[in-house]
Amino acid sequence: MNCPYCAAATTKKRAKKTKLGYATFFCSQCQHSFNERTGTPFNYLAFPTDIVLLVVL
Repeated sequence: MNCPYCAAATTKKRAKKTKLGYATFFCSQCQHSFNERTGTPFNYLAFPTDIVLLVVL
């Protein structure tokens, strides 16, 4: 996964997951950590993406 901050491809998947179970990553180039939803409209929601989409539909 590319870094959403610096667009580097040198990211590494971390063992730690978010509270909702999403994978986290670390960019060795810019020293940022981020998750699968960083940079998406769903990033700050307190519910899993699949639940939100079911409610919308």
